[in-house]
Amino acid sequence: MLTKLEEHLRAAGVDDLVLGVLSGNRDALRLYERLGYRPTWLYLSKFTGRD
Repeated sequence: MLTKLEEHLRAAGVDDLVLGVLSGNRDALRLYERLGYRPTWLYLSKFTGRD
């Protein structure tokens, strides 16, 4: 599905893609890296009432 979305976006003139994944979701990280995505930014969050 992601590959089809990338093809559609490329056809629409979109060259750069950024996606988000939770740091603990190692399966998703591996998948995205296999598809050519690389870590670029680090976000830190603080949510009230959660660790």
